[in-house]
Amino acid sequence: MQDIYIVSHCVLNTASKTAHEQDGAYQAEETARRAFVMRALQDDAQLLQLPCPELALYGAARWGHARTQFDTPFYRAAAREMLAPLVLQIEEYMRHPSRFRVRCVVGINGSPSCGVTASFDGDGWGGEFSGGIGRTAA
Repeated sequence: MQDIYIVSHCVLNTASKTAHEQDGAYQAEETARRAFVMRALQDDAQLLQLPCPELALYGAARWGHARTQFDTPFYRAAAREMLAPLVLQIEEYMRHPSRFRVRCVVGINGSPSCGVTASFDGDGWGGEFSGGIGRTAA
């Protein structure tokens, strides 16, 4: 039987994450990420990588967001559209329980889209944050 692990995009591609300080918390996350990937390889598991909706919708030069900012009908529709082909793949694997076992879904705490037990939430945040800096006159 083949185990399948469903993983958040940045587990396998950290380039998709927002730029941040490479401090102790970053190093701890990187150590845990590498340990997970090595364990999955040792377990001979297959990895199904989820899309990164934040990268797809806002690009690599984006800044961090709060979970509440993504709780919109537009973002939810875009995320559903991105996930639709993967949901079909997962359904197909699950139709063959003698061959495949969907073993786990791995998220990334802190991510507004993929956090499991912890994500930043700035409910009530909004508005202009630059104070007009960098705007050009029309």
